[in-house]
Amino acid sequence: MRKLFTMMVILAFLVVSITGCTPKTPTTPVVPDPPETGPEYGGTLRLTLANTPPGVFNGAYNTAVVDGTIIGQVYSTLVRVNGVGAIEPLLATEWSYSADGLTLTFKLRDDVYFHDGVQLTAKDVEFTHRLLAHPDYTGTKGAYVNYLSGYADFKAGLTTDFPGIKVINDFEIAFTTDAVNVKQLNDRGMLGILPKHLLGEVSVANMLNHPFNSAPIGSGPFKFKTMATDQYVELEAYEEYFEGRPYVDSIVYRIRDAEASLIELELGELDYVGINPDNLELVNEWDHVSVKFVPVTNFAFVSINLQDPRFDVLTRQALAHAINRQGIVDDVMFGTTGVIESPITPASWAYNPNLEHYDYSKDIAKKLFADAGWTVGSDGILTRDGLKMEVDFAVPAGGTFVSTGSIITQNLQEVGFKVNMRVLDLPVWIQQILSRSKPYTAEQYDLGLMQIGLGTDPDMSLMFDSNGGFNFGGFYDEENDALLAAGLKALDPEERKAIYFEWQELMRDRLPVIPLYNTVLIVALNNRVEDAWNDEIGHPFPNQFWWIPKSLQ
Repeated sequence: MRKLFTMMVILAFLVVSITGCTPKTPTTPVVPDPPETGPEYGGTLRLTLANTPPGVFNGAYNTAVVDGTIIGQVYSTLVRVNGVGAIEPLLATEWSYSADGLTLTFKLRDDVYFHDGVQLTAKDVEFTHRLLAHPDYTGTKGAYVNYLSGYADFKAGLTTDFPGIKVINDFEIAFTTDAVNVKQLNDRGMLGILPKHLLGEVSVANMLNHPFNSAPIGSGPFKFKTMATDQYVELEAYEEYFEGRPYVDSIVYRIRDAEASLIELELGELDYVGINPDNLELVNEWDHVSVKFVPVTNFAFVSINLQDPRFDVLTRQALAHAINRQGIVDDVMFGTTGVIESPITPASWAYNPNLEHYDYSKDIAKKLFADAGWTVGSDGILTRDGLKMEVDFAVPAGGTFVSTGSIITQNLQEVGFKVNMRVLDLPVWIQQILSRSKPYTAEQYDLGLMQIGLGTDPDMSLMFDSNGGFNFGGFYDEENDALLAAGLKALDPEERKAIYFEWQELMRDRLPVIPLYNTVLIVALNNRVEDAWNDEIGHPFPNQFWWIPKSLQ
C-alpha cells in the first residue's frame, strides 16, 4: 500500500498523551542573549524517543516511527522540504523533466561522502531504487517505484533490465514513467540513499536481518554511535558532512514516555518535546522554554462507511452541521488550530480558503435529516425505511481522541442518533482499519474518528481514489477519480493548484468524510538552543543548523 509507513508514523505520533505532571522548580537559568559572534560548535542536543527503536535503521525496510527518526539524521535524500512546504535541493543540485513529462533527471553533488569515506554517486541512487523493485524485496516501500517503466517485468524476475532507472554518469540519473506522475519528484527525492558498496552484494532476501541495519552508515549530518535498550540512542556529528559539520557534537535521544519527557523539559534536562494542547498553559509558565506551533498537513476527521445505505450525501451534510467542530477546536485543542472543510489543510500550497462552511446548527441538521427522509421514532432515534440511526463509533485511545469522540457522541445524540462509542487501543484500531476488505460492506463499521497525514504533496488518491489503499469508507465517484488523476498529470503548479481547488469543492459538497480540524504540532524548545526555526533556514525540526552557546553546553 502506498505510503503505509507515512500514515503509521503520523498516527503513532499523534496519539501520544502527556498527563499528570507534578510541577517542580526548573533548575535551568533564564538563557542570556546569544553571543554576537554567531553559532558556536559543541554540546549535545537532548531529544526523546517514545520507546527503544527495533533497530531497522534502513529506510527501505523500517516501519517503526522511532527507527525513522534516526534514519532522518543518518541518511541524506535527493531533496528536502523546508518549513514552508517548498522542495529544495540536497544531494541533487538540480532536476528537470523531459518535454513529455515522463522522464525526471537529477544532477548530483560531487562532494558527498558516506560516513566511511566512500563517495556517493548515481550508482548508489540507482541501487536504492532498484532494491525496492527487486523480486525478493519484502518491505513496504515498493509503491515508490512501481510506476516506473519496466517495473512489472523486473519485479517478476523476468529481466534484470529496468528501463525506468538509468544512470547517465557518476553524478546524473534519470527516472522514466509510462504516464506523467507529478509526484515522482517527491517519491524520488525523499528516499535515504543507501551505500551500494556495503549492501550491493547482500542477498535481498536476507537484507532485513543484515547487521548493517543496526549499525547504519549513511551520508547525513550525524553518524550512528550507539544504542542502549530502554535508555538512549546516541548520534555524533559527521565532520565531513557536505553542508558543513553540524554545530552540536552529538544528539542523544533519551527513551522516555510522554509524562517523563515533560518533567525533564521542565527541569531543563531536555531541549525539545512535543506537547498536548492541555499542557500549553503550564509550559508557557516556564521561563527557560519557548513554545512553537508547526503547521502540518495532517487532519482529523470522521470516517463514514459509505456502503451503508443510511449515509447518503444529504445525511452526511446533516452530520456536518450536527457536529460542533469549533467547540472541539476551542475545548479540546485549546484554540491552537482551526476548523477545515476539506482534507487539504492550510499547511498545503494547494489549500482552498474559499470553501463554504458547515456551521454548527442543530436546527439545520434536523431539517436536512428530515429532507433526507429521516423521522424521529417513539424511542427518540432517527428512523428511515426500517433502518435506525444506531451507530458504532470507533475512537482510538490516547491523546485528544477520546475527548473529541465524546463531544461528537453528545452532538449526534442530540439530533436523534444512538451512539455506541468504542475506545480502541491504537494497534487494535489500526489493524481493524487495515484489515477491512474491499468492497466494503455495511456490516464492517459505521463511523470512526481518525487523524491522518499523507505527506507534503496534496494528492489524496491513497485515501479517496476508488482504488486507493486507504479508501476506508469506500468512496467510489468518477468525477473524484478524474480530478485526482488530472492532479497527478499537471506539471504546471498553477494548473495543478486549480485542479485541487476544484477537487476540494467536490469534497466539500459530497463529504466522503467529515473534516474536523487541521493539525498543528505544538513543541516546546529549551531556550539554550539557537537558530531553531530560523526564517532563512526554514527547517522546523531538530537538525544540524541548531546550536548551543558555549556557556550553556
